[in-house]
Amino acid sequence: MPELFTQPIFIDNEGFKLDEAGSLIAGVHIDADKAYSELPDLLQKFINTQNEEVWSEIEKKIDYIYSGIFIMLNYLDEETNFMCKLQEEVKKNKILLFKPNIMSPDCISGYNHGAGSAYSLATKWPMVAAIMRWFHDNGNINYSQMGLIEGCNDLIASICNKTFSSQINKIITNEGILEGRVEGLVDGEIKTFDGGWGFYYVRKYLSSHCSQDESDNPMNGYEESCNGILLAPGEAKNKLMIYDINTLQEVPSRKSIFLEKFSLAFKLSQQENQEKDLFYNKMIYGKGYWPSFKTVEYLYNMTYVYGGQSLKSISLSSPYGCLFQYCDIVKNSGNYTKNPSTALSDYFKDLNSGEKPLPFTFFVPHGFGKLNGIKVPNTIETNDPKLIFTAHFKEIW
Repeated sequence: MPELFTQPIFIDNEGFKLDEAGSLIAGVHIDADKAYSELPDLLQKFINTQNEEVWSEIEKKIDYIYSGIFIMLNYLDEETNFMCKLQEEVKKNKILLFKPNIMSPDCISGYNHGAGSAYSLATKWPMVAAIMRWFHDNGNINYSQMGLIEGCNDLIASICNKTFSSQINKIITNEGILEGRVEGLVDGEIKTFDGGWGFYYVRKYLSSHCSQDESDNPMNGYEESCNGILLAPGEAKNKLMIYDINTLQEVPSRKSIFLEKFSLAFKLSQQENQEKDLFYNKMIYGKGYWPSFKTVEYLYNMTYVYGGQSLKSISLSSPYGCLFQYCDIVKNSGNYTKNPSTALSDYFKDLNSGEKPLPFTFFVPHGFGKLNGIKVPNTIETNDPKLIFTAHFKEIW
């Protein structure tokens, strides 16, 4: 790796290192002229001419960014050994997901192929290309073990569909807009829509920096993006996929627990108020900050079991709510469920007044017996796999 950058600088302030107690970070200063400044014009010229010499100039700029990423992330890995931990997770068939900040995917203009209105706001696709290459080259992680997740702006998608879909005789999917290039067939001739973010060009760059192994081909998955075919990570064999979190629930085939959790994580990151992460004291989420995946899993599972995060939000349609209704109808003549809107709140109110609980027990994993620190009635926490998520009346569910 060429020595393009200076040695690291460690800043002290009156004898102690800045942010000594916080998370370890690494940074590198890059020359914008060598990295980004001419890229929109170069990409515009390449799209319009398909001149490979122009593409070579683009690759040189991404190589320069990669040189800086190489130094920065190597220093970080030396201090934290995070790559070893990451490789262990990938071996468990987990996907390494990259989440750029794309407030709007209008980074490549669909009209003239130059810089779009959001170019200066969004994470640059060449940066993502350089980072993905670093994890591939230094972590021995195939591109089929990676993915990109983002929410495509539905307004931009609507504009592209109305304006450009007829020109290529094809509906332009949200994933296609994130790709930045969609091919269609018009009268036997291939036509292209060029506009959006630019993940197609991430794929093109990575293709020249990987083996010829089909499981390591970053172009695999591009066709699915253009055709609106979303495969869950377990189904996306040998494919580098884009996951648009805004459209996960539109088609039943798109529903998977894995993706639903990431959809929840995104929603939590966008909420107006900031909250402490449930498992990591130094982390917060909200206002652009993402929660830990452990917190997401916990909240997702609690919502699945109870339908909400507090006693007041428990749903009658949740597993807990169904058990309550069954027991009330069979053992209590339906005294509570005759008023469905207040059934659970009435039950909890009676319990607080000293009434006996309904005769059912719901066994849940440790940590699932409380909502917001308040014990959920009729639940018992257990580690016994034979008991977890079973319910006991006279019979056992």
